[in-house]
Amino acid sequence: MRILVLLTTIFVLCSFCKERQNKSKEIIESFITSLKSDKSNKAIVEKYFVDTYVQAMEKDDQFDSLAVSMVDELKRKYNNVNWNYDVFTPKERPELFESLKFEQEDLVVGTFVEGERINYFLLEGDKINTLTTVKKGTSSYFMKF
Repeated sequence: MRILVLLTTIFVLCSFCKERQNKSKEIIESFITSLKSDKSNKAIVEKYFVDTYVQAMEKDDQFDSLAVSMVDELKRKYNNVNWNYDVFTPKERPELFESLKFEQEDLVVGTFVEGERINYFLLEGDKINTLTTVKKGTSSYFMKF
């Protein structure tokens, strides 16, 4: 009986993790699709980034300018790959995330073209917390806002 309960618990947890990974990938795919749209950069940030990021934009003109520039840069990056990119989580392709240090792998998503990284994304709930990483030695770390 205990084995059955244990197996059921493991199955439920695995299903939840897989569902969260799929949701994370959907969020990033939707974000990238919006980069191709005619939406303003500010509207994209307000829809896809965590509230603390949006609040910082509203309070600080320099931060606002930085966020708009960041979205412009992302639009250029993804337009240069003609939208032929892959979205992976660490569970699907762990070798692509070896140098990146993070706490919860179901909140991390990466975009790649032919195995080369375009961006890593750290999610918080259903919003992007950051896509900024800093390299220290042979490891990279997310810079959270």
